[in-house]
Amino acid sequence: RSANAICKEECVLREIQRTHLIPLMEESPQILETIGTLMAQRRQKLQAMNQERAETRRQALISRMQKLFTRSGET
Repeated sequence: RSANAICKEECVLREIQRTHLIPLMEESPQILETIGTLMAQRRQKLQAMNQERAETRRQALISRMQKLFTRSGET
């Protein structure tokens, strides 16, 4: 498992057991490829978002340090 779910409003979550997926995958093997592709795309988006957040935090920290270590707000 590589994800958490955060709901914005009340909802019902259902866990799909592996034993229930096996017959579906055997009947329609392309589903596995589709699910894998979607998961990879979502993981890539999440990584990009995390990198953007990290850069924003880094810039904010640098800005605060500049204010702290310069005289009278000089840069």
